[in-house]
Amino acid sequence: MKMFREMLLLGTLLFPIATLAFDLPSGLPFGGYVVSAAIPCGCPPFGMVINYKPFFTNSITPPIFGSLYYAPGQAMLFAYFGFVAPGTPSTWNLGAYTPDGGQCQQPDPATAAEGDPCEPGIPVPALGTIRYMGTSLPSFHVLPI
Repeated sequence: MKMFREMLLLGTLLFPIATLAFDLPSGLPFGGYVVSAAIPCGCPPFGMVINYKPFFTNSITPPIFGSLYYAPGQAMLFAYFGFVAPGTPSTWNLGAYTPDGGQCQQPDPATAAEGDPCEPGIPVPALGTIRYMGTSLPSFHVLPI
């Protein structure tokens, strides 16, 4: 009985510390299957746009085709991030995003002769920016989508 009380007391003291270690950035949930290679952003801030089909934002709305902006160093990665680079086709991703439209731009050939081709750049459309994401290992089958 004494050991049970000590473990309960220790758990009560350590629980707030453990929950702080898993504090995730806020955002809207998403899930999706990566259908094509990621589109690299040629202008700063560098990153990539990842294309998903199906793209799930919740369990109520039907899945759509969607793209999200991934910024290295800003998004937290989980699971197989050491084996699968973000945006690898035939992987499933789950995570959270902020619906800000992303920040990816491509150089504009029309302004290249005048100086900086990234001022202004050509925006690459995205639904938002990934805050955190977990990936699966690549699957080697064709999804009937």
